[in-house]
Amino acid sequence: MPEVLLAVAIGLELAGGLSLLLGWKTRLGAVALLAFLVPVTLVFHAFWAMPAGQAQQEMIQFLKNLSIAGGVVAILAAGPGALSLDALRERGRARDGAPVRAAA
Repeated sequence: MPEVLLAVAIGLELAGGLSLLLGWKTRLGAVALLAFLVPVTLVFHAFWAMPAGQAQQEMIQFLKNLSIAGGVVAILAAGPGALSLDALRERGRARDGAPVRAAA
C-alpha cells in the first residue's frame, strides 16, 4: 500500500473514531467510517480467494470488520447520545433561544 493511502486511512480512522467517541458530527463520522470499512473489508479480507491455510484468519478479520460496520450502522441510525458534544451544543442553543433543529 502506498504511504499516502496509508496516511489517509489512518487519518480517516482516527477522525471517524474520535467523532463517534466524542459525539461530534456523529452521523458524518459514521458515514465516513462505513465508506472506508466496506471496500477495505472486501479487498483486504477476501477469505474466499485465499489459500486454505490463510482463509480462516482472513474470515475472522472479515467478520470482525462486519461487526464493526454493524455497530457503525446502529450509531448512524440512533445518532448522537445525550452525553455527546452534539447534544450539548443543541442544549446550549435551546437555552440561548436559538431555533433548535429537529432530530433526524
